[in-house]
Amino acid sequence: MEETLYWLIEYGKVFLGYGFLMFIWPLVVFRNYLRGKSVTFKFSFCVTAQVVIVNTVVLMLGLVHLLNDWTLRILFYGTFLYSLREYFALTPERKRKIKYLLNGSFGWKNFFFLERRKYVRILEEFGKKVWKFYKKHWLEYSMLVVALLYGMVYFSWGAFHNCSYGFGDVYVHHSWIYGLVEGKIFSAGVYPEAMHCVVYSMHTLFGIDIYSSLLFLAGIHIVIILLAAYCFMKEIFHWRFSPVFALILFLILDVACVDEVFSMSRLQWTLPQEYGFHTIYLCALYLLRYLMSEKKGRFKKKETKGCWDENLLVFLLALAASIVIHFYVTIMAFFLCAAVALCTLKRIFSKTHFWPLVAGGIIGVIIAVTPMLGALASGIPFQGSIGWAVNVINGTDTGEGRTHAVQSGMHAGENAGVGNQPETVVGGSDSQMQVDGANTEVGNMQQEEVSVPAWKRYLDKGIYIIKRLLELFREKALGVYENGYVLLYENEQAGWIIGATAAVLLCCAGYHFYYFIRKIKKLSCKEKKPEYGLGYPIIILASIIFMIVYAAPLIGLPELIAGARLCSTEQLLIIMVFVIVFDILFMVMAKRLTERILQRVSAITAVVLVIVVCVSGRYHGYLYFELTRYSEAVDITNEIMEALPQNTYTIVSTTDEIYQVIQDGRHEEVLTFLNSQEEDLYTLPTEYVFFFVEKKPIQYAQIHFCTGPRWMATNKYEQLYPVYSTGNEVLQSEISSEAARKEILTYGKMSMAYSELESRTILESKLYEWCRQFEEAFPLEMKVYYEDDNFVCYYVQQNVKRLYELGL
Repeated sequence: MEETLYWLIEYGKVFLGYGFLMFIWPLVVFRNYLRGKSVTFKFSFCVTAQVVIVNTVVLMLGLVHLLNDWTLRILFYGTFLYSLREYFALTPERKRKIKYLLNGSFGWKNFFFLERRKYVRILEEFGKKVWKFYKKHWLEYSMLVVALLYGMVYFSWGAFHNCSYGFGDVYVHHSWIYGLVEGKIFSAGVYPEAMHCVVYSMHTLFGIDIYSSLLFLAGIHIVIILLAAYCFMKEIFHWRFSPVFALILFLILDVACVDEVFSMSRLQWTLPQEYGFHTIYLCALYLLRYLMSEKKGRFKKKETKGCWDENLLVFLLALAASIVIHFYVTIMAFFLCAAVALCTLKRIFSKTHFWPLVAGGIIGVIIAVTPMLGALASGIPFQGSIGWAVNVINGTDTGEGRTHAVQSGMHAGENAGVGNQPETVVGGSDSQMQVDGANTEVGNMQQEEVSVPAWKRYLDKGIYIIKRLLELFREKALGVYENGYVLLYENEQAGWIIGATAAVLLCCAGYHFYYFIRKIKKLSCKEKKPEYGLGYPIIILASIIFMIVYAAPLIGLPELIAGARLCSTEQLLIIMVFVIVFDILFMVMAKRLTERILQRVSAITAVVLVIVVCVSGRYHGYLYFELTRYSEAVDITNEIMEALPQNTYTIVSTTDEIYQVIQDGRHEEVLTFLNSQEEDLYTLPTEYVFFFVEKKPIQYAQIHFCTGPRWMATNKYEQLYPVYSTGNEVLQSEISSEAARKEILTYGKMSMAYSELESRTILESKLYEWCRQFEEAFPLEMKVYYEDDNFVCYYVQQNVKRLYELGL
């Protein structure tokens, strides 16, 4: 219970700190610019501009070697307080009050009462604005809030269940953030560091532990991702409840593929790519708004003055934010924007839009890459992940990217007729007959060309080219279907998706054809074509483009993005395609039913959707963490940090604890400790030394599924994995005296000594035997701090002036 309360408090700290950094600060500092803007614009501006500002300030301070806690605090708090100066300025009224106060004709209580009443009125006015905004669409926003809260709980559940990082890459990002704490930018090489700068700023400005931020930030940031998608869908759909339907389905629908489970699980882990997902939807949203800014109707938000408007500003900020967060995010934003561009080609190349758009894109790129170029110029090389991404594209990566060898092993024989070439028989009479037949055919063709007219030859060539193009299109389309839709959603679901996509396409085509005929007949001279029909093709095209990108290496195209990382975004796009059907239905009903009735029908529809998903067995399951240590080890580490002064203790354990205590205490690797036993004078220079021993060594980075109440999720994704663990059951071995007598296995990397179960068992057995021997030698000094069936923590208190020699 105490551990749960501790983590809830840490979660609250991260939530409040992140909210203040991302929203309160920009809303106050830029309040004059944002005054009168829509809530959507304010939200979009905050979550893009603030990322760019924090990234640029931190990295530029690092480039000039001025990055430290006090420099950042002075800049951040100084700017914030300076922006509030008008609320505390000595106005004539306030001067008069102070004068009366000093003269004795004004009491202290009266003075503070009037001052307090002034600020209370400001808060009351703010509350009235919020209520006015909420009251207008209270049912829609209530459903949205419920969906967002559910998303926070669902994607934060694993962090509370395991209390440790869910993916190995998070440890790497923790080390890079610690580099910023030490004043070093790009400590591992030039890499998009916006997320690291944000976490570092939260740590420096509000004192939030880096470990807690990385543990919980993903479950909080998911709200920003969902809200960004909601804003994008609000611009696409006609009925305002349709985006809520899409978010509900995204949060509860099942997935059917390992890649999809992996992609959805990544949303739990604080990783740069997923942290930047909101910029994908905001880039597309404000590109669409900018391109439609001159038209009246649904997409019209504000009269445009000249060639520049506020929509282009947020677009370039979102573009810059995507670059400074993760390059994959920029590529994904490009594909979604490509769908917008293909549906608005005429407006993109208009005089009023093209050159400002190009200029805005260039400015966004310059803002994003300037700190990186400065670092490269100072001699800092690129980080190794850049090379990994290049290997994914050229097909030499063997991890998340699907290489040619992996394709051959996984898909050989599954996709007959897709990219397969007929075998060629070499040698023998059959081969000679084929060559002779070909020569004869060529000779006949040459003779026929003399007698065939030129126009006929050109016509035949044109028909041949068209046939080849159609065959190529059919081959690639079949490849996308087999290696994309079927691979991710299986045959039955893939058929439903293709059917829904085709049906919506037909509806869109019929919609445009209907208005085209009416225009020809001049029957609609007073009837304006509504703009909402433009959004449907964008969604459909985007879902197809993302599926092509996913299947690219399997149909002979370069793999621009590791396929598994696309699945969560593609899942939401496909759900949007299905929601188009609901949007059309409500669009038709809106002509006959009142607003009040439509709202009630929408609420009932949302409830029915949830019931249908649950009853049909399509309700989603719990996601997984890559389990690296017992939760007891995490909790004991927290207790030690809370109970003992800074740098008065050392924890001897595997690598994981170092990230938790790196700024509070010392850490000694088990491997280093055991290898140092041969030294004559081996000591640890702290008063307390704790030894973390796994009595049942854990299988490092095992696929571990969370468990919990049925209303949140079910246990169903385990069947997709041959080796996994769930709930309180984990994959483990057991220490023994036989294992303690074995030699320590050697590897090229220290991490391999802990990740291989046999090696980990040997190390933990040796450490346990050392503790037992030390206890026999010093029975009053070695004490047990905590013990259960899986884990035991010993500790020794020593005189720092006369340290124990730990080499036995």
